[in-house]
Amino acid sequence: MVFDRMKTLVKGMVISAMFTSTTGWALGPSYTLTKTPVGPAISVDGHEVKSDPVKLREDLRKLWEDHATWTRLFIISAVHELPNLSVTTQRLLQNQVDIGNAIKPYYGEAAGTELTRLLTDHILIASNLLTAVKNNDSDAITENNRLWYENADAIAMFLSSANPEYWKVEDLKEMLHEHFIHAPYVYLI
Repeated sequence: MVFDRMKTLVKGMVISAMFTSTTGWALGPSYTLTKTPVGPAISVDGHEVKSDPVKLREDLRKLWEDHATWTRLFIISAVHELPNLSVTTQRLLQNQVDIGNAIKPYYGEAAGTELTRLLTDHILIASNLLTAVKNNDSDAITENNRLWYENADAIAMFLSSANPEYWKVEDLKEMLHEHFIHAPYVYLI
């Protein structure tokens, strides 16, 4: 029973990571990361930022692909208690910092730090959920599942506030909740 629940959870996480990296849904329907069009230069907190929208999209896509890759490796290492778990965990957590840092030139230090916090929480909650499933701890599964959805809603609200014209909060919540629903079916494929 415990293995079946873990297998389901891990499959879903893998599918979610593959979906995120191949569709770029986390970036939304537009590569414009500001409320104003990204041109040769934009101003953030009074500082001019040079921007190439194609490079920005490529850089963010690479970071989300890394997110999917390191998430998958983490899950495999955690499920099988592999000796690389610590290194893999640290690299996955660093990816959250890298994603937060990537938006700082466009949204400022505070926004990048907040995104890092939200994404790090997402990873830590998922890790706790995986441990709860592995230990067949129903109370911990319920609590971490609740926290995971709360975190998804917080991420949705944060992203929507950055680009409300293109990223509607309810659409983002729906996509993130869908990510969680399918997460258990993906990673063991």
